[in-house]
Amino acid sequence: MPNPDNIKKHKFKKGKSGNPKGRPPIVSDIKTYIREKLAESPTKDADHTKLDAITAKLLNMAFSGNLKAMEICMSYGYGKPSQQIDLNADVNGDINIKIIRD
Repeated sequence: MPNPDNIKKHKFKKGKSGNPKGRPPIVSDIKTYIREKLAESPTKDADHTKLDAITAKLLNMAFSGNLKAMEICMSYGYGKPSQQIDLNADVNGDINIKIIRD
């Protein structure tokens, strides 16, 4: 059971907000925000963008043998390979899934 005397001294004073600065602003569209940040130059004198720097790093990692970086480069560069799925269900509720790989 909480101590009532302890609760009294931690209550907000009448007419005084518990959050005087208010709720912090939120970014309405995170994709737009990220794209704007990636379009910026990393330094004032740079001719390339932050996106260029990230892409170069990712490609270097892929060329160094990093399989995850290779997968990302291939999937964004050429798209993920299509995969055909055959789905059958019988009246008992059993579902049979057959994945067909090309």
